[in-house]
Amino acid sequence: MRGYNPVTEGHPKQIAKLAEAINNAHRPLLYVGGGVISGNAAAELTALARKAQIPVTTTLMGLGAFPETDPLALRMLGMHGSVAANLAVSHCDLLVSVAARFDDRVTGKISQFAPKAIKAHIDIDPSAIDKSVTTDIPVVGHVLQVLKSLIGQVKPVERSAWLK
Repeated sequence: MRGYNPVTEGHPKQIAKLAEAINNAHRPLLYVGGGVISGNAAAELTALARKAQIPVTTTLMGLGAFPETDPLALRMLGMHGSVAANLAVSHCDLLVSVAARFDDRVTGKISQFAPKAIKAHIDIDPSAIDKSVTTDIPVVGHVLQVLKSLIGQVKPVERSAWLK
């Protein structure tokens, strides 16, 4: 649309803050939406998840953004989701929403959604940040650009206890 000029790069300090949170997390979880597919960022998402050994859950629109046969795949989250995905969101210490909105079919009662987690949200639309779930680490930018920057700052971490 004419006059629509979204931020694409993402703020470097916010990306660094998110990378630090991922590097320090014991039980991180990636919550992935359809924006990863429309943003052509599936390869980068997969690279991030595998490098940092972070399990991945998706929205309905995010199906296909991450290989469902990958050992890190937990399938869909929410009322129509898998038990593993819902348990993971309840026990994670860092929840990173990647181009996904926090739909009420996913969150349920917001006060009980990811109660132990620092919440981060990557989205190109600043109005989507804090819309229904308050986030601790907002990153506004195009998902492809943000993930590329994030991959370079995230360290490989062994998380076998969390993955088990």
